[in-house]
Amino acid sequence: MLVRAKNADRDRRHAFAAWSVLSLSGLALAAFGFVDPGTQGILLGAIALTSVGSVWLAPLLNCPSRAKPWRLMALAGPLFLVGAILRAALAGADGRPGSLWPDVFTLCGYICLGTALVMFLSARRAGTDAGSRSDAIVVSTGAVLLAWSFLVLPALRADGASMLLRVVASGYPAIDALLLFIVVQLVFTDVSRAPAFWLLLLALSAIFVGDIGYAVDFAHILHPSALLRDGPFLLGYGAMGAAALHPSMVLLTVPQHARARPLVRGRLATVGVAVIAPVLVILLSPPAGIRDRIVLAACTSMLFGAVLRRSVRAVNQHVKSEAVLAIQATHDALTGLPNRAKLSERTAADLFSARGSGHAVGVFFLDIDRFKVLNDSWGHGAGDELLVAVGKRLRAVVRDSDCVARAGGDEFAVVCRIQPGTDQPRAIAARLFSAFAEPFVLSIGNMVLTPSLGIAVANGDAGYTAERLIRDADIAMYRAKDAGRNRWTLFTTAMHEAVAERLSTEQELRRAMAEKTISLHYQPIVDLGTEELGGFEALARMEIDGRRVPPDVFIPVAEETGLILPLGRWVLSEAVRQLGVWRSQYVDLHPELYMSVNVSARQLRDPQLIPIVKAELAANGVPPWALRLEITESVLMDDAEAAMLVLQQLRGIGVQLYVDDFGTGYSSLGYLKRFPVNTVKIDRSFVAGLGTDSDDQEIVRAVVAMAHALHLTVVAEGVETLVQRDSLRKMGCTSAQGWHYGKPLPAAEAAAAFIAPAADSKSPIRIRQRAAGKLTA
Repeated sequence: MLVRAKNADRDRRHAFAAWSVLSLSGLALAAFGFVDPGTQGILLGAIALTSVGSVWLAPLLNCPSRAKPWRLMALAGPLFLVGAILRAALAGADGRPGSLWPDVFTLCGYICLGTALVMFLSARRAGTDAGSRSDAIVVSTGAVLLAWSFLVLPALRADGASMLLRVVASGYPAIDALLLFIVVQLVFTDVSRAPAFWLLLLALSAIFVGDIGYAVDFAHILHPSALLRDGPFLLGYGAMGAAALHPSMVLLTVPQHARARPLVRGRLATVGVAVIAPVLVILLSPPAGIRDRIVLAACTSMLFGAVLRRSVRAVNQHVKSEAVLAIQATHDALTGLPNRAKLSERTAADLFSARGSGHAVGVFFLDIDRFKVLNDSWGHGAGDELLVAVGKRLRAVVRDSDCVARAGGDEFAVVCRIQPGTDQPRAIAARLFSAFAEPFVLSIGNMVLTPSLGIAVANGDAGYTAERLIRDADIAMYRAKDAGRNRWTLFTTAMHEAVAERLSTEQELRRAMAEKTISLHYQPIVDLGTEELGGFEALARMEIDGRRVPPDVFIPVAEETGLILPLGRWVLSEAVRQLGVWRSQYVDLHPELYMSVNVSARQLRDPQLIPIVKAELAANGVPPWALRLEITESVLMDDAEAAMLVLQQLRGIGVQLYVDDFGTGYSSLGYLKRFPVNTVKIDRSFVAGLGTDSDDQEIVRAVVAMAHALHLTVVAEGVETLVQRDSLRKMGCTSAQGWHYGKPLPAAEAAAAFIAPAADSKSPIRIRQRAAGKLTA
């Protein structure tokens, strides 16, 4: 931070020095027209020496990446100054130059200045901009043409000077045109907006103006005053010194990032004036001889050649850009394969060509199994490597006529012609799977991966569209993933019907949640030892347009779409609220009444679960032990560490935890010991076989024994017969629920049927009776 502050303070001091030098030259210029020639020379010499010292010292102060251009500019200053002194000292009585020695020093100064500008051009890489170079040719050629007609020819025809002096004097406009060629390129490619650049441009412009003043004086066109002839050089010296001192001078040797730039008004006007230069010359100074015509023709040809080259290049660049954009629009930037848009286009073309031809079109939709794990573990760089490698292998195992595309993410698709009634789809699938037979060699090491593949085949006469065929292959691919991955599946109509039904269920679920047509039914859980009511399990029920949708239909859709979070929160809130109502109404009959609520995988990962549970218990006056949360085995094992943390927090509150559907998943004694659960619920599929299936009998017996060994209680689901009840009771099962005791009912009906039934009720659940102010069974 301290270093940054010091650098900022240093830059402010250097900028102040730069503007001070420019201000001094401006004051000297203002005084130039009011002093005698001797004082003018002193002012010019003082400003020149100040500028030379500034330019020589600046690289030591600002430390640019290249100091040599500034050294050459510092050398050019004294050469120009010596040339000016000799020109004044050796001038004839009429004030005209009488020797070539001033021009020797001046020309050497121009060589140094021109070399410095070329170095700036090279360092900034501005010379690589062909458009700016063409525009610079146009501008400098137009300047040469105007200079030839209005400066060079008059200088060559000037009286009172030798031919050699006239030739040398007429060469200065040509030198200025060459410098202008370099300067225009620098201006048209500058993106730095550095003050030092514009100060340098001011210095060069002042030099050009001064040269024009001397040229018109030598040619007897005009006789400008010393202010107009030498004043521009004074300003040029000051601006050059200011440019060197300003801290932004370091940017003049920093490469400029190439980018497309529009023809702004200033640039367009500059080029436009140069283009009409021949017209101006012909109108104002018609060629008087063969030499003038040759020069005019040569410059005009070069001018229009540069304009034509610029136009042709612009058109070609536009065509090239359109071609690149077309490729980018239809091809994947990472793998170079056709993208989804091109895939649709190719599929549509193949379906059209298949009409009446007897062949069919097959789309093979492939997804890399567990690609997300690779991305999450090793980063997107490794994932990109793999995608490129997969694309190359797929391209290598298919025919040249087949189209391999990247459909998006880690999904690829192959479109090819199929002979109907053959085993060709299976053979192509085998070739695609062979691309994954060998490990992929990546920078992180060798990776062995598997694909899931969906296949859809249609002929051109079946009315299929490309979108439909690709969609069907995609559906089949997801069916392959659901079936266990690393396999292929051929699309059938039933798959689409299942997807459509799932989508319809999702829309119905959203509508039911919005219209509040989801309700809770309550199924009793009975103590097998006493046959008394222990509590209820809250079960969600959905009704849409008078039609009931089974839970095993809408609950999986809610899980998949994420709607299980708002649905689960509502279920938990409503169940705890109802429990609070019942506990306050029937405290004498059922003081230990509890409520069991299912918790999904998404809910268990929801950071709001714990706060919501606490808030609902507190709001409804329900003790934590009266809430039982049911979690399936698979949910516990998907992310055991995270599940363990949440379960421990719930147990810390005092909530009871159930393992639901026990026996259908891992059924591991180890995880039952590890997780802080209170109860296991035996799945109904095992209870159904009690009394008829010896295997189910032994499985249930083993589960009950294992639970008791771990000091866990056991709840059996799906109890429907006396035989099942009696078998469970003999095994020592703690509680049971099922249609033998009652089906799930709405709150009011459940209370009337199970909590406080009528005296003539035939319910198998025993009800506690009030006796002398106490409860008895």
